Amino acid sequence: KTCEDWNKVAELGLVDHKTKYAYYKGGLVKYGDRLFFVSQERLDAVSPFRKWDFKTKIKITDPEAVAEKK
Repeated sequence: KTCEDWNKVAELGLVDHKTKYAYYKGGLVKYGDRLFFVSQERLDAVSPFRKWDFKTKIKITDPEAVAEKK
């Protein structure tokens, strides 16, 4: 939202994850030395000015659910 230079943002992966109360659809990016989640709406809004090239899909897992399966 307050990014000064969208061209310095590095794409890490796409996220598409639903929880009971929220839906996370967008991308995980790195800007400087910090990680950010950018919603799909914001990616779409910036796309006329910057081409996005996400090569990876990130799968979100629940550590508690994984532990229960073991």
